[in-house]
Amino acid sequence: MKKILLKDYLILSNEEHKELLDIRNKEYIREVSLDKSIIEFVNHISFVMALKNSDKKFFAIIYDDKIIGGVNVFNINSNIKWGIFFLNEANLIVKSIVPLYFLEYIFKTYKNEEIFLDVKKENINTISYDKNLGFNIFKEDDKIISMKMSKEEFEKAKGKAFLKRVIKQLDKFDFEILSCRGVEV
Repeated sequence: MKKILLKDYLILSNEEHKELLDIRNKEYIREVSLDKSIIEFVNHISFVMALKNSDKKFFAIIYDDKIIGGVNVFNINSNIKWGIFFLNEANLIVKSIVPLYFLEYIFKTYKNEEIFLDVKKENINTISYDKNLGFNIFKEDDKIISMKMSKEEFEKAKGKAFLKRVIKQLDKFDFEILSCRGVEV
């Protein structure tokens, strides 16, 4: 069985941080990120060190022993927000199942009834995928679309043909979350 590891930024090696940062700084990822700037290594490490005293969780997504993206979750004013990014060339099935797995993890871990996200208006593919997951637009301005999804909407979306196909793939993978607090499954 193939393994997908979500590894806490706080326990990545320097080499893994460099690999992750190289992905985050790719132009195609920066273009759709809320922060378009290139992040310098020293600034990235400072950000990671600040996570030690934060409720924000950031994980590198590792598949076939290679970092292929990152996923995060954090609490802003009692609203749980999440985000994710992948290498373009990452396995398409993995890019489909990781969000599903991580959203399940968020609902189970945080016990909130809703999850929120912000996405750039021009990021059409992400908006479309998020709608398939059960997210709905609740606010937008000229640059950002804010979406939310309840646990009930997520469960309902899993009944759609698209997500049923994705869910079938979940059984072909082992997931592990390795955090600074230990292993979570």
